[in-house]
Amino acid sequence: AAVDARQDDDFVIIARCDAIGVPGGSLDEAIERSKAYATAGADVAFIAGLQLKDMKATADALPVPLFNVVRDTPKEELERNGLKIACYYAQAMQVAFQAVRELMRELKSSGTIKNLAARTPLPKEYQDMVGTTEGNILAEKYGIV
Repeated sequence: AAVDARQDDDFVIIARCDAIGVPGGSLDEAIERSKAYATAGADVAFIAGLQLKDMKATADALPVPLFNVVRDTPKEELERNGLKIACYYAQAMQVAFQAVRELMRELKSSGTIKNLAARTPLPKEYQDMVGTTEGNILAEKYGIV
């Protein structure tokens, strides 16, 4: 269904398989399912719960690039083991949480956050990063504002 719905060649379909983590599931089953997803048109395979020790053999067995969520494995080791796309979402959230906590502590202790200004993006930088600038252009184009 995702392949049929794709309207842009740059849209990447990542097929997720959770067969490793379910009762009775196995790595072999996850690989076979991922192969079937690739045959159906998926561009990338994501096998949730895949361990580093199984990564190389899994990547070698698949006809599409392998994606995985990682915690702290160095890039070079992931590449050696066949991983093409790594997602560090938990670390990004943890770093953001730490920054918010630091900001709140600074505000509570000093009543201002001016001491954090050097680490804070300028409004234009932030707007560009989150897409506000492009969103505003589209809003004007379509008469939303």
